[in-house]
This record gives sequence, C-alpha cells and structure tokens, in this order.
Amino acid sequence: MEAREPAEQAARDDGGGQRQSIQGAVRHDPASPWPPLMSWLLNYWWLFTGLLLAGGILIWYLGRRQYAGIKQLAAVVPQPTGQAPAPAGSEIVQLESAIKAYVANHQATVAQERVRLPLVRNQVLQMLISGRVSDDITVNRLLHLAQVSFFHPNYLIGIMVDGPAVDDQVLAAPVVADSYMVYFVHRTSRAEGIVLINYDRAVDPRVILRQVRDELAVNSRSAMFAGRPVTELASLHDAYIEAVTAQMTNQPTTANLVSFYTVRHDAGEGGPFDMDNELKLSNALAQGNAAMAREAFEALFNLAIQNYRPDTAIDFPMANLISEVLKADYRKYHQVNEELVEKLLNVMSFSELHTILVETIQKLTAPPIDDTPAPADLGAAMRAYISQNASSPTFSLVDVAEKFDLSVPYTSRFVKETTGITFTTFVQELRMARIRTALEQTKAPIKDIVTANGYYDVANFTRKFKKINGVTPTQYRQLHQRAGSKDDDAIL
Repeated sequence: MEAREPAEQAARDDGGGQRQSIQGAVRHDPASPWPPLMSWLLNYWWLFTGLLLAGGILIWYLGRRQYAGIKQLAAVVPQPTGQAPAPAGSEIVQLESAIKAYVANHQATVAQERVRLPLVRNQVLQMLISGRVSDDITVNRLLHLAQVSFFHPNYLIGIMVDGPAVDDQVLAAPVVADSYMVYFVHRTSRAEGIVLINYDRAVDPRVILRQVRDELAVNSRSAMFAGRPVTELASLHDAYIEAVTAQMTNQPTTANLVSFYTVRHDAGEGGPFDMDNELKLSNALAQGNAAMAREAFEALFNLAIQNYRPDTAIDFPMANLISEVLKADYRKYHQVNEELVEKLLNVMSFSELHTILVETIQKLTAPPIDDTPAPADLGAAMRAYISQNASSPTFSLVDVAEKFDLSVPYTSRFVKETTGITFTTFVQELRMARIRTALEQTKAPIKDIVTANGYYDVANFTRKFKKINGVTPTQYRQLHQRAGSKDDDAIL
C-alpha cells in the first residue's frame, strides 16, 4: 500500500504538470475566427437566401422590361411598306427595322414640309399685311409657325399684278442679304403679287423694288406700286392700303415702273389740297358723323376732279381721298376690305368711283348694330358655319363675327350660350372628332390627317391628343383598327 501511494502521487504530479503545460499552450495560441463566423452564418442564412432570390428576380425582371421596350418600339414605329415583319422573338431585328422605318418616315415628313412651308408662309404673311392679326403674342406665334424672321427696322410693301411670274415665286425661298430680306406673297383672287421688304436704314428700298420688278416682270410694262415705309408690323396694313391706292391713281411711265405712294399737302403737281376738309373727313369717319363726313367728302372729291390732269404722273388729291376711306374702313373692321379694293381697282369712271366711295362712307357712319339676342335660327346657322370652316388653321372668332355682322364680344358670348362651351373648345372638339374618325376608318398618313384638320405643328398636336385621349394618334389607330378587324371576324 505504501509503495503504491508514492507511485500514484508521482503519476498525479506528472499529470498535473502535463495539464499545466497544455493549458499554457492553449493560452498562448491565437483564437480561431471560423467558429464565430460559421455560427453567424448559420443564424442568418435566411437573410442571404432572400438577397440571392431578390437579385435573381430583379435581373429577370429587367431583362423582360428591356425586351418589352424593344417590342413596344417596334410596334409603335411603322414597318417599311412592303417589308415582311421580323420573326417572333427576334427583338434586335425588329428594333433595327423599326429604326430604319422611323428614319425613312422622318425624311418623307421633311420632304413634305419643304413643299408645305411656303404655302403656310404665304398665308401668314397675308394675314399680317391685311391686318387680320395685330397682337404681339399671335403675331410672334404665327411668324414662328411659318419660319419667318425680321431682323431690320424698316418695312416696305410693293404690289405688282403679274400672276404667272409671281406664282412661281410663291414656292421660292425668301431672298436674304446682309442688309435686307424680301418675302413674296401671292393673292390668288386678283393674281396679285405682293413684295414685303424688311431692310436696314442704310438701304435704298427703291433699288430693291426695281430689282424685284425686273426679275418678276413678264413684260417690260408691268409696274410695281409701293406704299410708304413703316417701322412696325402693326402698320403693314397701312403700307398695303397706300400701295393699293397708288395702284389705283398712279400713272407710271415706261421709264419709271416703280411708283411710290406719296402724300403731299401743297399746291404742287396734281393741284391744290384742302387740308381742312381732309381733317374734317377723318374726324367724321372716326366719330360716325354721316352728315359731316358726306359734306367733307363731296368737297374733296369735287376738288380732285377739277384738278385732275391725265398727263399727271400721280393724282395726289384723289389718292389721299381713297386712302383715307380705305383706312377708315380698316379701323372699323380690323382688316383690309378686299371686296372694296376689288371694286375700286375696276372703276371705269369718276361717277362709278363716287358711288362706291359714298356707299362706303354711309356704311362706315351707320349706327352700330344693337347686340340684342339673336333668333334661334342664327344659332344653327352659326354652328353650321363654324363646322364648315373648323378645319382651316387660320379660322378665328373674328371670321364668325364678320360673317354674321356681329361684334366679336357678342359673338363669343352667343357661341358659348348656344354650344355650352367656348369657341376655341368647340372648334377643337370638331377637329378632334374628325381626326379620330379618320384614324379609325382610313389608312391615310397621320401627318396628312392632322394638317387637313387645322394643325400644322404635329408634335404639339400629338401631345394634346394624348392628353385628351390617353394615347398617341398612332396607338389610337392601332387600337381601334385592330378592334374593328376583330368585330368583322366575329360577324363573319
């Protein structure tokens, strides 16, 4: 027993020393990071799995959106005429075909606009010259639409009755130089060519008019008649009236075929002037005093006849009188009276001229029309007139008022009372209804449909159409024509 105890004690001593050496070794070795990391991963495995699934779904969704966008683009942009559609699933081929079709369609649109633009420009310039529009906002909008720019301070209008030559110039681009620009306007009603010159102060407009006349004249006897220079667009109608007056009264020689309207208040060539009666006539026309206007007119007309000489180059007294009546007519109706101008241009005698001017003065000095409620049949007639002319891009409330001999404010109120909406909204609804019908029932190009119904800015119209109908015109056509074909199939 005693011998065994020392041996056991020794063994315990050896074992204790060995444990102490092992513990010392454990204390000095660095701790391993893997057990905590593995434990953390095991605790949050669901988070990593969710992230991987979300990433996969996002990649799949974006891929589908990309191909859906390509398909949508290929569907919206028309395929080239005569080309078979690309096989289903080949999105790259469809996209390439759609882009080519878009480029070809755009080039065709540009080619159409090159032909259409001069016609729009001609129409806008006619409106400016006749005084149909005068407020700055409308003028600037129309000039931008017609791509017309004025860079110089002075304006001059010349008139030449020479239809065939001017017809060719309507389709030509304006003449642009450093110090002047020349625009051509054509009036088909009288085969009348109007030249609008915008020029710098240092330029002599007579020289430009002579050059234009020489280039446009079919024969050497065609004369150019011009009004006085003006410095504002709002005064273009005055310059035009004076050019028309010069056309009626001037007698240019073959050596001087550019004839200017000139106002003279002296006793020089053409006879004496009665400044008192001229002022009296002007005031009487402005105030609507018929008796005073007739008295002043008779005095001026008799004076012009007594002093008229056939060999006089310009009959100044008669020119002043005619111009004063035409300007008074413009001030009342806010546009040049083309019917009156036509009558004056075809006058064959002083007696006929006297009758026309007296009738005009009586009309100008007549009492204003009472804005009493119109009869019921006027409402139907007005709606029919608006419907007939709604497709014209220049159709306005002024046209309706003039047609029915009413004031513009009263016409505006009457249209709203009759239709329940404003004139602008009524015209827009008529145009939209016609465009939707054409999109549903025809295969005409959308550009042609839009422009045929009063809109020249197709991009702006597309935005307006989408705002009202929720889709673009192309999408609207696709939806309704596809629905129509399905209905036909169902009937069959």
